[in-house]
Amino acid sequence: MLSPRIPLFHHAVVLFLLSLSWIASQCVVVAAADQISLHDDKQTSTASSPLDDAFEEKVTWVLENFKIPGVAVSVVKGNETFAKGYGLSDISELIPVTEHTHFVAGSTTKAFLSAAVSLLVDDNTSYPHIQWDTPIHRIIPDDFILSDPWYTTHVTIEDALSHRSGLPRHDLSWMFGNPNTTTLRDVVRKMRHLPLTEPIRTKFQYCNLMYATMAHLVEVVTGGKWLGDFLKERIWDPLGMKETYLSIEDGRAAGVDISRGYRYKYKYKKANHDDQTGTGPGGGDGEDGEYEDVGYDHWDYGRGAGMTLSSATDYAKWIRAMIERRPNAPLSPEGFTAVTSARSIAIPAIVPPETAPVTYGLGWKIHAYRGELFIEHQGAQPGFATLVAFLPNREFGVAVFCNNLVGGGGATEVLVYHLIDEFLGIPVEERVDWVKRAEIEISALSQISPDVLHNLYPARPDPPLPLSLPISAYEGIYVHPAYPTLNISAHCAKPSIFPEFPKPDFTNDKGASLQQPPSLCATICGSILAHTIEFRHVSGEFWLVARDFWGEHKATRAEFRVAPHGTVGELGVEFEPTMKGEKIWFRRKLEDGSINLD
Repeated sequence: MLSPRIPLFHHAVVLFLLSLSWIASQCVVVAAADQISLHDDKQTSTASSPLDDAFEEKVTWVLENFKIPGVAVSVVKGNETFAKGYGLSDISELIPVTEHTHFVAGSTTKAFLSAAVSLLVDDNTSYPHIQWDTPIHRIIPDDFILSDPWYTTHVTIEDALSHRSGLPRHDLSWMFGNPNTTTLRDVVRKMRHLPLTEPIRTKFQYCNLMYATMAHLVEVVTGGKWLGDFLKERIWDPLGMKETYLSIEDGRAAGVDISRGYRYKYKYKKANHDDQTGTGPGGGDGEDGEYEDVGYDHWDYGRGAGMTLSSATDYAKWIRAMIERRPNAPLSPEGFTAVTSARSIAIPAIVPPETAPVTYGLGWKIHAYRGELFIEHQGAQPGFATLVAFLPNREFGVAVFCNNLVGGGGATEVLVYHLIDEFLGIPVEERVDWVKRAEIEISALSQISPDVLHNLYPARPDPPLPLSLPISAYEGIYVHPAYPTLNISAHCAKPSIFPEFPKPDFTNDKGASLQQPPSLCATICGSILAHTIEFRHVSGEFWLVARDFWGEHKATRAEFRVAPHGTVGELGVEFEPTMKGEKIWFRRKLEDGSINLD
């Protein structure tokens, strides 16, 4: 059950009162205790800290502008380490963020999984059959099957970890399982039913499913050892990362402070003057909003792709290990080189301030920023955003954790690049406007564009064609072998997440004028996550589809197919953008439970 929503004004007052106590304590406590080097246990002078008063002002502005309750930051600078928390980890309980507060770190987990695989590759005594160029099907033949037999037998471990397998994201196929019943193996076995979109090794296509596959492979070849235990024994404990886990349950058992995850819902008025809520800037008033506690949707069946729970303090130890590459580190010199060497071209175009294409190694992105080798990875899970980055040749690295997914993605970039630019001495007038970039991205995610109808259906009849059947004929259960089962109904909750469209001028099958396009809504069967997918009729059997998952809004096209005998048989939705207009097709269940095959 969600915690009570807290108005923004109340939150601002709380932050102000807390800041007074923090300022008083920081002068004594932070300098003496928090600013301690994790490298050699030397006390670090607050005068040299990049987390100074000016940075705190930057953080305070970011928290307010991007609607984030709290953030934790750590910085590795030579042989010194700095870590600090700002804002709140729990709004309802007024718990402040510290450098030990735990956040869900999302896809930064991929670097740990790639490191784990490197340990198997190095061990030619116990795992001689595990090499970077080993086909995955050779190791887990019953589970790793793709929709094309050639891909099945040729995709290697390196292909999977560098996102060049030919399989795109298909994230909706695995995100909405039931954590009480869905297993990691179940997720891997879904891939045989998913369309491939590119030839192997020709294009970078980020794919969480491939990382879930590699987590499953590690567990299989290590005799069923849970990935979290393997990471703890082989990587986290040797690095002294005692505050890092692969499950919320382990963190709770340890009694650590785990931040709540949040989304921000703006209040505004639509043209009809009814109060509505949205989740992003530019939707309306924007000032009188509220936070919604989304807790932490932690999917154990997606481990390896994400799910790490950690603190700013522990991630500083991870950054230091990646920078220093000590001989006694968990990874071998060959392992360090393997995971941070470019394998795929993620972004071919050079976009300033980059000075080369962005590439991807194994769990890490590799850039050339301001002429410096720059290695980083972002993490995003419901209610949380993370960014870890380091300049290995300059012995400088940063980790930033936020407890709001939509606002946090931009906020982590603003703060990380600010610290890096400060360290490199980049003049203010030459710096990229990361705030502007972030606000553009947030605006696109936080609301459905008023132009969505024209953008997705630029050529449509006016007036639109009516539906072939009564709206009730489209209701029912729609199934797919990999994507979640949808329960579609004409009874939709209010308010709509669609913007207002011009009212159509056509009549239904009974001659009554329709005042607005017909709507349908779909809930996801078998999932404990209460998310709605909304359908809005366009013309004939063609529809718009919109979804709001944890504050991220997206819209696409859908189509119903009416069978020859006059009932709805299939629903197609463009859930995977890389399929270039092709749809994922769901079949409708008949009243007797059978699938409509006509």
